[in-house]
Amino acid sequence: MPVVSELVGRPVVDEDGRRLGRLTDLAVRLDDAHPDVVGVVVGSRGGARWVPWGDVLDLEAEGATVRSGVPAAAVPGDVLLLGRDVLDTQVFDLTGHALARVGDVRLVRSGSGLRVAGVEVGMGSVLRRLGLRRLSGRLRDDPVDWAAVHLASRHGHALELTAPDPRRARLTPGALAALVARLPAARGAELLGRVAAAPAADALARQRPRHGGRLVRELGTRDAAPIVAAMAGDDAAAALRHVDPERRDRLLAEIGAERAEGLRRLLAHPPSTAAGLMNPDVLRAPEGTPPGELLALAAATPTTLDALLTIVITAPDGRVVGAVPPRELVAGTCRVLPTPVVAGDADLDAVADIFATHDILSLPVTGPDGRLIGAIAVDDVMEELLAARLPGARRFPPGWRRR
Repeated sequence: MPVVSELVGRPVVDEDGRRLGRLTDLAVRLDDAHPDVVGVVVGSRGGARWVPWGDVLDLEAEGATVRSGVPAAAVPGDVLLLGRDVLDTQVFDLTGHALARVGDVRLVRSGSGLRVAGVEVGMGSVLRRLGLRRLSGRLRDDPVDWAAVHLASRHGHALELTAPDPRRARLTPGALAALVARLPAARGAELLGRVAAAPAADALARQRPRHGGRLVRELGTRDAAPIVAAMAGDDAAAALRHVDPERRDRLLAEIGAERAEGLRRLLAHPPSTAAGLMNPDVLRAPEGTPPGELLALAAATPTTLDALLTIVITAPDGRVVGAVPPRELVAGTCRVLPTPVVAGDADLDAVADIFATHDILSLPVTGPDGRLIGAIAVDDVMEELLAARLPGARRFPPGWRRR
C-alpha cells in the first residue's frame, strides 16, 4: 500500500524524459468518503506547478511521469493537499473520539488512479520517515479510516465544513461534543455554526463552561442566539457566566424576552449556590392534576430537560407538595411522592448531601418565600463532583470538596 511520504520528493519527468522537478504534494477533493487523487503538485526553481491527474502517466515510489506540454497552472484553491494539510497535522478520530497527529497517509490503487484509504497515527510511521525502519517495526501504527477522520488543519477543516456530504451531519451528539472540545475555539465555533441549532446546543452544553463561553464569543451574537436559546437554562447560564456583560446583554436581547429574563434571573444567583446550579425550566403541575394530564405533560417534555423528567407538584401558593418521579410515569400510576427540597442559597455541599441520602433524579429548589424556582438534576451534581476532582475541569473555585 503506497503512502504519501514515500511519493513526496520523488523526481518528476515528462514523457520525453525531461526533468520537471520533484513531486511536492498530492491533491484530493472532499467529495467522497475515500476521495481519489485529482492531481499532483510539482515543485521546481520556477515555483509550484499543478498537474491534473489525467496528465499523470505513471506514479510509483521511484518517481512520476507526466504528459509533455502540460501548461503551467496554479494549484486550485478547492483541493486538499495531503502533504501540506494532512501529513504531520492533527486529526480527530470520529470513532475513537481522540485527537492524534498524522504520521502518514495511506493510499490504495483504484483502477488507473489512487484513492485515500486512511491515515497512520503513532510513532512507527514517523520513525520510518526518519529512516529508522528497524526501530519503527517495533512500534505499532494505528490506522484510522479516512471516513472517520476530521481534519484539524486550518485549510482541511474549512474544506470539510463545505464538503458535499459533510461527516459532521452524521456525528453522534457525543462525537460532535468531543470534536468541538478538542478544536481551537474559533474552529469549534465555526463547526457549531454549520450544524442545526439542536445538536449544536447539545454539543455546547457538554463543554466545560469556560470553553463554552469562548465558543459563544467566537460564534458572535447572530449565530450564538439560536444555539443558546435551545440549551437547557443551567447549561446556557454556565457558558454565559464566561461572556463579558456587554456581549451577554446583546445576546440575550436576541433570544426572546421570556427566555432572556429567565437566564438573567439564573445568572443573578452566585454560581456556588443551589440556585446557581439549578435549571429554571422545571416540569410542574398543580396539586390534584389527574394522571392522564401528568402523562401528557411528560410526553410533551422538551429534550433539553434531561433528568428533570420528574414532575414537581405544587400547592396554589407555589410551594412544593411532592413529586412524580420517572418510575411512576413509566408505570402509569403517577403517585405523588414526598421529595426533599433545597433553598436557593444553600451551598453545593448541602446539595450533594441531599442527593447522596435520597433516591431522586432531581431536587426542587425554592426561593426565599418557599416557592419553587427551579430544580437540580443529578447529572449536574455529578459534573460538579468530577469538576472538583479533575485539574483544569473546575466550574467553580476549588474551595468546594466533598467531606
